[in-house]
Amino acid sequence: DTIQAAILRAKLKHLDKWNERRREIAKRYIKNLRGVKGIEIKKPKEWAEPVYHLFVIETEKRSELQKELSKNGIATGIHYPIPLHLLKSFEDLGYRKGDFPVSEKCAERVLSLPMFPELKDEEVDRICEIIAEFLS
Repeated sequence: DTIQAAILRAKLKHLDKWNERRREIAKRYIKNLRGVKGIEIKKPKEWAEPVYHLFVIETEKRSELQKELSKNGIATGIHYPIPLHLLKSFEDLGYRKGDFPVSEKCAERVLSLPMFPELKDEEVDRICEIIAEFLS
């Protein structure tokens, strides 16, 4: 509608600045979490310039880590809890659990950390400290 279009048009001038801040936050997460055992961070290709709409880690202890972060007032998300081939909308394709084990494993392990331009460096550092302490 026209109201949404007007709001988004006004926000568009800030998009480059917001995307750059997300990149800075992602770099900070990567730097702080490098070497923490028990998590994986997917690195983008050298030629890519991601805007980090989400910052996703993988861990075998996803549920426990999510609870620990929540206990400390940190909201996280599980944006891809079900692999595509197991979604009801794709059931007519006939795929079953076990047909795509890599995507199923990822769906059980992914956790999205806070990612928004207003996130302060100190907040990112604290999130990383909690993760490192919990997984050590």
